[in-house]
Amino acid sequence: MWKMIRTWPICRMAGLLCASIVLGTIAMIGVYFLPTAPMFHHVERSIEIFETEGTHYGWANGKHSSDIDNFTNALMLQNAIFSGSGNAAYDAMLNQRFAYLDTEPAEALVKEVHGEAPLSVATYAHYWHGYLVILKPLLCLMDVSYLRILNLMVQVLLSAWLIRKLGQEFGSGAGTAYLLMYLFLNPVSLAMSFQFSTMFYIMSIMTVCVLRRFDDWDEKRRCMQRFLVVGALTAFFDFLTYPFVSLGIPLVVFLMMRQKRGGLRTMSEGGELLLSTGVSWGIGYGGMFLGKWLVGWFLTGVNVPAEAMHQAAYRMSSQSGLDGGGTSFHAPAVWFKNFIIPLHEPFGLCLLLAFLFLAWKAYRHRKEIVLAEQKVLCKLLGIVACYPFLWYAALTNHSYMHDWFTYRELAITVFAVSMLHSVISAKEKMREEGRHG
Repeated sequence: MWKMIRTWPICRMAGLLCASIVLGTIAMIGVYFLPTAPMFHHVERSIEIFETEGTHYGWANGKHSSDIDNFTNALMLQNAIFSGSGNAAYDAMLNQRFAYLDTEPAEALVKEVHGEAPLSVATYAHYWHGYLVILKPLLCLMDVSYLRILNLMVQVLLSAWLIRKLGQEFGSGAGTAYLLMYLFLNPVSLAMSFQFSTMFYIMSIMTVCVLRRFDDWDEKRRCMQRFLVVGALTAFFDFLTYPFVSLGIPLVVFLMMRQKRGGLRTMSEGGELLLSTGVSWGIGYGGMFLGKWLVGWFLTGVNVPAEAMHQAAYRMSSQSGLDGGGTSFHAPAVWFKNFIIPLHEPFGLCLLLAFLFLAWKAYRHRKEIVLAEQKVLCKLLGIVACYPFLWYAALTNHSYMHDWFTYRELAITVFAVSMLHSVISAKEKMREEGRHG
């Protein structure tokens, strides 16, 4: 009886989720024991950045993909340098910072560094703020300018490795697909915005894991468990920027690897795979958030779940006002608003033309994809390409109000469609080689 319970997937996944919550709590409390004096010193050395750029800054004026999220950058730094109450568990669960009346985060950070007395202490408890596990130690060693440079270097190197590895596994078209997706995210803005970088690293590192350890991911139970962990990591580190890429991008690579190993034979098998990975990621993501709210409530006595549920309901609503007022909008308007962002820019227009060409080419060569596995793969990639629109439909308010960065969820569409083209191109190349062989 015990052996059956021990091997039951639901019990294992529940245990994995609980372990993630416990480890996240320990990591957050532990990092709050670090001294804030060296962090404050390094932020002080970089404060000219925020004095110059302010809260709203874009390195290419008028182009939203160039916008730097200094709103969140400043919040993250304020949370990192907050001196604390002396109770690490209390501080780790409530994530406090100094607040100033009618002042946006970048200006508040400048005031704090220059020693202006705050009016109050603000809390931000409904997120984990897991980025502090990385940011606090780094701020002990270096300033913000150095962090931006280091960020760009690491991201370029990681992307270069993935482009090369994908090209080796699936052909040059796959490497090009990742490059297009990386350019769509806008590398400069990623490097200069710490929270944008968070999702890039989770997405890319998980993709590396799929490529290097596919055999560990391929078994059904382990696959579900790993996507649960990906969802939990996303909830732990992310500020609700473009989190669905941590599911969509690794999933595309997983499907390509599965097809390469001959594992995609029927559409029902593929549909089950999409459902199981999506549900597992959702359990990890939602369960990790719920864990923070409950643990925060237990350790501090503050009713974190009440505020968190209020915020969640607001972000899923179709109203711009916090209490049901303001502009009303629905899913198609949100889809259009996010879709139109990249079309205002040269790269987006070129990408649209490329997509139209790929769609025409796919239709023209549709009969040449004769293998059942290839047909299944193409259909599955097409479904994954639609994932961003599911996210926009679920978090309607958030995706409408923050379209200038939530549009990055469409990186899933860019990558999936580009990979679909690589599958068709590979088949076409085989046909040409057979003709001239």
